[in-house]
Amino acid sequence: MSAKLTKKKKEGTEKVDVAVCLSAEKYIIPLRLEDSLTKVREELVKISEINMNEKLFDNGIGIIPFKMEDTFKLKGIVRKTKSYELLLKVNLWKHLNETLKFKLDYGFKMTLKKASERAFAMSDCNVFPLATRQLTVKNESNDDQTAGKELSFNSDLDTAGIPLSFGISGNKSSVTGTNSSDETTYYYKNRLEFKEYLEPTENFLAEVKNAMNLNDPDPRKFKKIVERYGQIIPTEIIMGGKDYKKEFGTSKDKSQGFMANIKIPCVEGRISSSDSKKSSSLHTEESEQDWVCIEYNNCINIFQLLVDYLKREDLREDICKVLDEDLRKNLRERIFSIIGERILHSGIETCICTFNGGGSFIEEFKTIPKKILDMISEEADISIFAVVFDTKDKKKSFLNVKFKAFSKDKDDDFFNCQIICHQGQKPKYVICCNQKDSELSGCDLKIKYMIVGKYTNFNSIDYDELDSDIQLKVIKNDINQKFNKSILPGDSSDHFIGTPVLKDSKGLKGLNQGSIVGHYFYTEQDNVGVFTFNYCPRQKKYVDLPTFSFYTLKISNIYGTSNGFNYKYKSEIYKEIDHPKYFSLYSKNNFRPIFFKYAINEIGLKKISCKCNNCNVCNDSSKFSKENFDFKYFYLPNYEKI
Repeated sequence: MSAKLTKKKKEGTEKVDVAVCLSAEKYIIPLRLEDSLTKVREELVKISEINMNEKLFDNGIGIIPFKMEDTFKLKGIVRKTKSYELLLKVNLWKHLNETLKFKLDYGFKMTLKKASERAFAMSDCNVFPLATRQLTVKNESNDDQTAGKELSFNSDLDTAGIPLSFGISGNKSSVTGTNSSDETTYYYKNRLEFKEYLEPTENFLAEVKNAMNLNDPDPRKFKKIVERYGQIIPTEIIMGGKDYKKEFGTSKDKSQGFMANIKIPCVEGRISSSDSKKSSSLHTEESEQDWVCIEYNNCINIFQLLVDYLKREDLREDICKVLDEDLRKNLRERIFSIIGERILHSGIETCICTFNGGGSFIEEFKTIPKKILDMISEEADISIFAVVFDTKDKKKSFLNVKFKAFSKDKDDDFFNCQIICHQGQKPKYVICCNQKDSELSGCDLKIKYMIVGKYTNFNSIDYDELDSDIQLKVIKNDINQKFNKSILPGDSSDHFIGTPVLKDSKGLKGLNQGSIVGHYFYTEQDNVGVFTFNYCPRQKKYVDLPTFSFYTLKISNIYGTSNGFNYKYKSEIYKEIDHPKYFSLYSKNNFRPIFFKYAINEIGLKKISCKCNNCNVCNDSSKFSKENFDFKYFYLPNYEKI
C-alpha cells in the first residue's frame, strides 16, 4: 500500500495533498510534512476506508513501531520522486486479532476451549516472519470419517498438569477395503510474541478485586473467574496456512497407529481443498483470511500474568484505583490465603521392615511427586498426616472387622507412625513398634498419608475442588512433657486428625529408645483437646517426651463424609467401612494412656502398664470403660485412592 504526496504551496508547515491509494480507490488528504506520525495517524484515522487501526508506517527499511511514531516526522519517512510517496503496511496482529476474529489474546480453559471473555488485551505485538517450513499430517480413515474427526489434542504438560503445548494426533484404522487418505499440510508464516503487551481488562480486574474481599472470602470466586476468562493464556502464537487434501484408494494392508506431535493443535481457521499440483503454490498466495493458528506456546496462568504485570513501574492510573498498593504488592499471597489450606497430595507408602523387640524404622517417602517435593524444598508451610496399618491377614475382608481390647497375644503387637520433616529436606516417616517378645519379626506395613498446605503455584490449583465447603486448618503445638493436655481451637462438630512431627536432632534422640508417642482426642463440654504421652518399650515405662511438635488437622464442614461409633457398640459399623480410613480416637472423662492399634482387618485399643511405680499411670486404679471411647473416621471422595 502507498500514499502519493503532491506538493501544495511550500514544504514544512503548509499542508500538501496526499493521495492515499487503497486498491483501486484513491483518497486525497492534506497533511503537513513537519507533523509527527502520531498527528498524521490522527488525520488518517478519520478516513474509515483506510482503516488506519490496522496500518503501520514503513520508512523503507522496516516498520515503525506504533509506540515510536511520535519520534518520527512525516518528511523523514516519505520517499520523494516526482512527488512524495508514503508506504503503509498492514498491522498484521491487529488484522488477525480484530478483523479476522482470531481472538489471539483470549485465554483457554483446561478443556482447550477458548474463554468467552478476555482477561487481557493486546496493546501491541512483535511479529517475526518465519523461514519456509511445513508439516504434513497424514490420516487414513474409513469413507464415513473426516479429517476433523481424525484430529485430536495431544498435550505436553508441565509438572503441575498445565498444558504448555498442545498437539495434533492422527490415527490410522486397522481395516481392509476402500479407504480415504486425508492429508493436511501446515505452512508456517509468522511468530507472534506479545507477553509484554498484554494489558488486564477492566472487567477482569473488577472480578479479581471482588474475589479479594477478606470480609467475605469465597474460593469459589476464583473458579468462576477461570470459567469466564480461561485458566491459561498463550503468549506466543505461530500463524500460517493450512492445506487439506483428500484422496481415495484401496488398501489391503493393516495400518499401524500414528501420531504426529507438534506443540499446538490447529483449532481455528479454514480448511482449503486442492490437488497436489496446486498445493505448493497456494500457501504463498493465500490471504491472512485463510490462515490458522498452528502453535500456541508459552502458556501462562491468568493470575500469574496479573501478578507479573503489577510489578511494572508504569502501571495505568485506572489499575491503581481498582487495586490498592497493598493488594498490588501481595496479590499472590492473598489469593493463596483466601483459597486456604488444601490437601495437596495423598498416597500410600509400602514399608517392609524388621523389628527385634521394638525400636524404630526410618525411611524416606518414595511416592511423593516431584512438584510437592519442590514445594517442600522451597520451605513452603507443608504438613504431613499419616496413619500406619498392618497388612497381615490382608486376604480377609475389612468388612469383617475384629475389635480386640487389651489382648495379650503375640499377634497384638502394634505400630506407631511419626513424621520427620526438616525444612528444605525430603520428609521421612518413622515406624515404632511395641513387641511382646524380643525375637526378630518381619512386618509388611502400609502408611496412608496426606500432605496439607497452601498452594504456592497457580498451576497447581484444582479449581473443581474449590467447590467444596470443607475447610482445613493445621494446628501446631510444641510439646516436651511426659503427659500433655491441650485444648484445640474449634468445637465438637469439627473432625481432628493428629500426627507427631520431629523437626530437629533433639527430637530424634528419643527414637534411639524406640519411643512411641501416643495420642487421642477428648471432649470437654463443647471443646475438643488432645492428650499426648510417650512410652519407652525398652525401659517399659512412660518417659518425658522428646522435643517434638504435634500437628493437628482440623476439618470443618465435613457433613456427610464423617462417621463414628462407640467402642462398646462396634458391631454397628460393620457395614459402614469398605476400606481403611483415617481413624481418630476420642475419649470422655479419661486421661490415661491408651494406644490405638490399627491393622487391615483389626482395630482396637492397647493399654500398657508402666514399671516406674510412681507416675499417675501406676497410681491410677480406675477401670477401663468401653463407653468412654469413640472411634471417628472420615473420607474425602477426591482423595480416597487406596
